[in-house]
Amino acid sequence: MKTIVDEKHSASIKRCAFCKNWYDPTNFAINLLHTSIWEYDPMVSNMCRTKGTKTIAQYTCSKFVSKI
Repeated sequence: MKTIVDEKHSASIKRCAFCKNWYDPTNFAINLLHTSIWEYDPMVSNMCRTKGTKTIAQYTCSKFVSKI
């Protein structure tokens, strides 16, 4: 099930799926729906370059760096 977030509400977008440290070079897990409205799959897992472990897209951490 996909989740929709609004970029204007920065707290809702600080998820691994939108972080530069989360290895998703093709941005498979995220999709731009409208100017600032994003959709992502919260259950996709990829490697976090900061932690060195696999994390799922819905996780958050203090080392978040936006890729959008």
